[in-house]
Amino acid sequence: MARFSKDRWPADGPVLALLSYLDSLHAGAGRPSLAEMGRAVALAPSTLSAFFTGARLIGRGNLELLVEHLDGDIERAESLRRRAVLAWNASQQEAAPREPAAEVMDEQLSARLEIVLYDTPVNKLNRPEQLIGRRDLADQISPLLDRGAQVLLYGMAGSGKTALAATLADQRIEAGTGPYLWLRHGVADPDLVLDALVRGLTPKHSERGTGDTRVLAVRDLIGRLGLGLCVIDDAWQAEALHTLLRAMPDGLPVIVTSRLKLGLDHHFEVAGLSAVDGVRLLSLHAKDEACLSEPQAARLCADLGHHPYAIEIAGHHLRQYGATPGELRAQITDAPHDLAMPGGFAASGRESIRRLLDNTWSTLDDAFARDVLRAFGAFHSPGATVDLLAIHLNADPTRVLAGLHALVDLSLAKRLPGSRYYAIHDLTHSYVSIKDKDLAAVGEFVKRYRADHDLLESEMSNVVAAAGRARECDPDAFLDIVESIAGGGYLDLKGHTFGVLRLLDDAIDLLRRGGDVPRLHLLLSKRGNAHYHQGDLESAQESYQEALDLAPTVQRKVVLLSVLGKVLSMLDRHEQAEAHFDQAYAIADDRALLHVLEQHNVAAFARRDYRRVRELTLRGIGIAQNLGMRRFEAFFLNNLGTAEFELGVCAAIERHEQAQAIALATGDDNLLALTHHALGIDRHAQESAVTARKHLSEALRLYEKLGQTERHTGLRQMMNDFGYFN
Repeated sequence: MARFSKDRWPADGPVLALLSYLDSLHAGAGRPSLAEMGRAVALAPSTLSAFFTGARLIGRGNLELLVEHLDGDIERAESLRRRAVLAWNASQQEAAPREPAAEVMDEQLSARLEIVLYDTPVNKLNRPEQLIGRRDLADQISPLLDRGAQVLLYGMAGSGKTALAATLADQRIEAGTGPYLWLRHGVADPDLVLDALVRGLTPKHSERGTGDTRVLAVRDLIGRLGLGLCVIDDAWQAEALHTLLRAMPDGLPVIVTSRLKLGLDHHFEVAGLSAVDGVRLLSLHAKDEACLSEPQAARLCADLGHHPYAIEIAGHHLRQYGATPGELRAQITDAPHDLAMPGGFAASGRESIRRLLDNTWSTLDDAFARDVLRAFGAFHSPGATVDLLAIHLNADPTRVLAGLHALVDLSLAKRLPGSRYYAIHDLTHSYVSIKDKDLAAVGEFVKRYRADHDLLESEMSNVVAAAGRARECDPDAFLDIVESIAGGGYLDLKGHTFGVLRLLDDAIDLLRRGGDVPRLHLLLSKRGNAHYHQGDLESAQESYQEALDLAPTVQRKVVLLSVLGKVLSMLDRHEQAEAHFDQAYAIADDRALLHVLEQHNVAAFARRDYRRVRELTLRGIGIAQNLGMRRFEAFFLNNLGTAEFELGVCAAIERHEQAQAIALATGDDNLLALTHHALGIDRHAQESAVTARKHLSEALRLYEKLGQTERHTGLRQMMNDFGYFN
């Protein structure tokens, strides 16, 4: 419950009347917290605090939003604001020439800034007892610091940025690089930061200067301290950070930690821990080594997204309440982001993951970016493409992309390289998640992008989850999603994964009960394709046969007869296969005939009947050329070339084997070596590596025996080039 200081309130007048009215509305609403009001009206808590305490006069637009949220009278509030503006402006002009009192300035700075000079490795406030899981980052960062680089550590709140920076800084003192400056400037503006540095490092210094003069003065001041490092922790104000970095002497290494992803030359995301390190951290804070071998401990860390501070809180729960990892998992299953430190025993603002996320949320000034973040909560997975978010928000994708960039800037989202997919942390997803997921948006997405298989693949976790939910509550929407996936070609090219196939099986069962023959025929055909690609030929034959029995048109019957002929041939049921091909040929027009010839080609290749392949491909080439069907023409030309190659090699093998028989009969080792060499090349061409190696090795042995050095050297080089000695 928020209560605000009234120290800055005037004793009387229009400004007091406005502030009193706002305070009464706040009290009438139960004194909601700054974070609650901030989320509702898209304003930072610090801004709201300024409005209620009288540090800043509220503007018309913000007043309307706030009064509406607090169920007040907007017209009355605006009337009070207009009268207050005149009095406020007059008081500001009257106070402008005066210098703020030193006591006030010092109070503001102490509330915002922290400046500590460490000359021994004792940064116990920020350095953890044991840093777990950051060795790889430390190994990358240390050489950069040795070269005087400026390095950014960014990531979501609680990821361990400060802990890593403090550990690196103390380790550098231990290595003899000299003292370091620890500076936390928070939201202070550049002038306040520079003033604080001057006051903090040289309390008696009175020359402040302005602009670049002040920057250069601070640069000189820091340079005289003989520092080995400067750490700028928890940077929130980009302009102040930019000014600070300009004030750093050349060659002084700097570590910056921030939730903001800023434009330093060297930046490293401090993200979740590995599965092993997560369990190690849990065990450390639980003070229980049994966690290291407890399967539920690893699952608990995964539930928390391997987030370091969340795992630390979980460890304290296990220790405080004697809970098991499995019990704690059950307690947090619906809202892991609400996990709080037992008894609130934590620094202010770090009592729970929710509080950390509240603080980040409050700094997200872009109202539409907040809408984009909320939109992730409408889907099952902690990530979505620009396109799905745009459908959900009914917004232009370009605008959605701008909102996503604002989230990336705050380490609230990150883009998967080379894709349109943006992921958020599991705990952030829990924070914004809503119960009623947007099934309609997923259905529209699948329908709109059914032919964009790469984009569909990016969203398949959301699609599968939404379809699974729709199966229970909206069967028509469920069938629409599955049919869009199947009919758009996704299943044939990318979709033979367990989750998608399970949906396909459920849709088939549903359609069998409903008697929708055309849709059932389509899905059975796709299920047969999936069985075929997975090598389950018996199940493929069953699905294809059921689809054939339901074929709604002659053309579909031709297609199913053809694929059944192919599968039966691969099952060595050649008579049945040929009967199916004959039926297909009998009812096919020229265009459908190409499909029959295509499947018959595949069957003939599987049987290594290359003469039949040549016959079928020649026929197919003629029809494809007459119809201008270039894809089929290319398919048949390619198969014809392969068939003629295989026929040529087979003929060569036959002749070479005849020659070898004569060599053996006559005992002619020279001729025998030549025939083994030739047969080795034949089998190599057929990619029969084992047989090829056998023939070539025997030829090599005979060449050596016969003293045919040139042939021996040439063959040995060839065998080495093709890996026959590996």
